[in-house]
Amino acid sequence: MTPIAITLILLSALLHAGWNLLGKRVQVSEVSFLIASVAGGLCLLPFTIGMGLPFGRFPPVVWELLALAGACETLYYCSLARAYRSGDISLVYPLARAIPVLLVPLLAWAIGQGASLHAGTLLGFVLIVLGCLLLPLRRIRAFHLSRYADLCGLMALLAGIGTAGYTVAGDRALAVLRALPGHPFTPLSASLAYLQINTLTNFAGLLLVVPLLRDRRSPPLTATVRPGMAAFMGVVIYLSYGLVLLAMAYVTNVAYVAAFRQVSIPIGALLGMMLLREPRYHPRIAGLALITGGLILTALGH
Repeated sequence: MTPIAITLILLSALLHAGWNLLGKRVQVSEVSFLIASVAGGLCLLPFTIGMGLPFGRFPPVVWELLALAGACETLYYCSLARAYRSGDISLVYPLARAIPVLLVPLLAWAIGQGASLHAGTLLGFVLIVLGCLLLPLRRIRAFHLSRYADLCGLMALLAGIGTAGYTVAGDRALAVLRALPGHPFTPLSASLAYLQINTLTNFAGLLLVVPLLRDRRSPPLTATVRPGMAAFMGVVIYLSYGLVLLAMAYVTNVAYVAAFRQVSIPIGALLGMMLLREPRYHPRIAGLALITGGLILTALGH
């Protein structure tokens, strides 16, 4: 990985872990993410208008990929909100982030996207996933796949699948934009233009799905929403994701981005233990060590 990509993803990871910690503390709902998408889009608008970005140059395939990414992010946000209502951030966050480490390389390989990965890099991916599986445990001997087969684990799995989908779709769309004849988009302008429309597809997806999630036996989804906090979270969310989109221009395979983004896992776990007073079990420490080793191998990949 290039130093530019590493720096961008590290900054993104700090923001990502921060908004997830905030989301857990304020008990975010699907409506919170709906507000967040509006806030993110409004903050981006002055930049995209001021730069005069040529949205009319988007080819049809980019619009299709944006629609796919919007559907995947809707799945991600709805699943994540449900997961945080039923489990600790130190359980949900690592599981939701581990799935893309496995799925993104498979999807990229299936569609012939990006350079091949070296054995050391793949070993790094495996270490990251193993570390993620250890983080929620109290004792090593308690490890069993059934441990993750509950509502919280299912929601985290769906959030991970959504992340893998929008990551690959975004990488492909940006590659198309950067390669357009006449080069109307630089890496920065392509990322901003994509992100601006992405806020709209996320809003549309959530607007369609949120009413369907209403359970008449439960409190309204708006019951615990704090609009100001949700709006602030939206700014952080899209700033974090914008840095990831920009980093995609500086790697040879999007799988590097998907894996190295998991530097936010030890950050999130440490914040959970320090600020939310979540337990510091030995498997959790071992998991953090494995993830750190996997991140180092990933950073050394080319």
